[in-house]
Amino acid sequence: FDGTRLHAPQPWQLNFAIRYADRIRSRADAAAPERLGTDDGVATVSTPNLDALAARSVVFDRAFATSPQCSPARASLFTGTYPQRNGVLGLTHSPFDWDLADPSAHLASRLKAQGFRTHLTGVHHESRVLEEDAVARRLGFDRVESTGVGGTRADRSGIVVADRAIDALTRYADDSRPFYLQIGFFQ
Repeated sequence: FDGTRLHAPQPWQLNFAIRYADRIRSRADAAAPERLGTDDGVATVSTPNLDALAARSVVFDRAFATSPQCSPARASLFTGTYPQRNGVLGLTHSPFDWDLADPSAHLASRLKAQGFRTHLTGVHHESRVLEEDAVARRLGFDRVESTGVGGTRADRSGIVVADRAIDALTRYADDSRPFYLQIGFFQ
């Protein structure tokens, strides 16, 4: 992705909100409590807002993970490269400390260079776990609200992450500039 298509005038605004989580089960295990909408066929779980958003969005429902570990898989998602190319071959927290070979390859950095506002809320585990300001500088985020894989359970709760994402979307709704919102759930 080099951003060249973003320069063409568009009658609509291009925004990105990427929602991801640990331990999301496959359709074969759809009864698991970790399943999240949309339209996953579980009669007892209702996700009308996620389903409405998905109806207006691009949904990747046939994607695959490049690694069975979360850090290399996330690094691939956010750089578009395999772990052996992006440098994250294992977990990014201590004592493993794998890190992106080129932090500027992160999607946030590329979109920020194209004029997008960039925001991360929730779990960050695709590059070395650092303080929020350092993560923001290295990966190209304007704002980071993350506890990495540390912090308290309350900081990482789905309710806190969802509330922060809603706050961000509400702020961005009144701005004509495009945005990239990365929403990481640790559920």
